[in-house]
Amino acid sequence: CRLQVAGLFGLQVGCRTETVARTYRYSIDHRNNHHPITMSDFAGLLGNLKQSAQRVKEDTTAGRSTTGSSDGGRRKGKQQQYQQRKRPAGFHPQDHSGSSAAKRRRTPREPADKRELTLSISFLCIGAQKSGTTWLHELLSKHPSLCLPAEKEVHFWDWNRRKGLGWYCRQFTRGRDGNADVRYGECTPCYITLPESDIEEVRTLFPKVKLIFIARDPVDRAWSALLMELRNAVRGVEVGKFSINDRTDNRHLEQMDKESNPDKYDDTYFMDRLRHSTHRDRCDYASGLQRWLKYFDDKQLLIIDYNEIAQNPRETLEKICWHIGVDSKALLDLLSDQELRKRKNAAVGSTKDKQIRPSLRKKMEAHLRPAAISFNKLLQQLGYTDFRVSEYK
Repeated sequence: CRLQVAGLFGLQVGCRTETVARTYRYSIDHRNNHHPITMSDFAGLLGNLKQSAQRVKEDTTAGRSTTGSSDGGRRKGKQQQYQQRKRPAGFHPQDHSGSSAAKRRRTPREPADKRELTLSISFLCIGAQKSGTTWLHELLSKHPSLCLPAEKEVHFWDWNRRKGLGWYCRQFTRGRDGNADVRYGECTPCYITLPESDIEEVRTLFPKVKLIFIARDPVDRAWSALLMELRNAVRGVEVGKFSINDRTDNRHLEQMDKESNPDKYDDTYFMDRLRHSTHRDRCDYASGLQRWLKYFDDKQLLIIDYNEIAQNPRETLEKICWHIGVDSKALLDLLSDQELRKRKNAAVGSTKDKQIRPSLRKKMEAHLRPAAISFNKLLQQLGYTDFRVSEYK
């Protein structure tokens, strides 16, 4: 009898509990008042529960047939109102399509330290690493109308944001001679890996900034980055970091150079490093650029073919100056052909001009082929018809 009572009581919990709870309390009151509960009491309780269950079932069936459609409509209307409250003004589903024509329209919150901002950034070179960004930084620094930090790669938006916008502005000291027409910018190739929250903040502060991205063959770029990481790791730099103020004693350099010889490391070592997020994110050009294009118009982005730097450095620099909005002649007249073609930040020691061994190249090409295909599709969508990266077919 207890099992039957418990089963019926549990049956009513999901529907209507008033009558059931009242009947159940009746049985408890009997027990608390020390009245002996007989089989007839249980039978009466069981009968009451059955009647209550039948009434609930009938009421529920009737309610569904008469009010089901209207209740459903009200629920749907409330859901739509809730969704509208969650969406900011001006929000449209196509804003998340990733196309350069559909930008996010909501107004993000301004950073608390915006009052420390004393200048406006006109251009950012956001990548790619090991693709001529040092060359670009040093040459643009010579332009009389441009002001870049004394040292390349400020890493403000990824490593140093906590130092504040005031600190960021103080990095731009070169060329600040009172020229009202000076334009500020910097080259930090790791910005291609920034998450959307950081990119959104850049857009909030500098909505008209011009973006520059230099695209190199993915395998060649990755190999160069792996060698640089290996050299830095031998010198004590944390894995995944790429900058160092090298104060190594000269007598130790030779030994360190031997330890960073890539011939001492097998294919597995390099492939494991290539799969790490440090290199994976830097190799995926398309995903990185698409994040930026969610917040900036595609006309604000200039993609440069890395090979053009070696083949036509003067024309390449002229194109970049035009994109930034400064006179290229003021810079090109200052530069000789030798300066234009000089390699910057090239590999040294045992890693200098070190080619990828065939077995490793084959593995790297297979691994990076999807990223190369995605980037070529993006180039086509953006209207770049003059170059493509290899897809390693």
